[in-house]
Amino acid sequence: MKYSKDKIVDQIVKKILKRDLQGQKKYPKTMCKNNKSVILWINDAIEEALDMVMYLQKVKTMITKTDIDKKDKTNV
Repeated sequence: MKYSKDKIVDQIVKKILKRDLQGQKKYPKTMCKNNKSVILWINDAIEEALDMVMYLQKVKTMITKTDIDKKDKTNV
């Protein structure tokens, strides 16, 4: 199903829907029915953000290492 003229938006919508279905299987409550406190929601968001930073740092390190390796080979 197409949701947008923009292919990137379509990809994101499909990922959100897929993740929602996975969550419904894994967790007994939907997000709208989950009555966690605001602090717990904030804690969850912080944990997710920290994970994202870790992934980005890893990729940055991989890219930087690749760039350094290429420069080293061209300087030989």
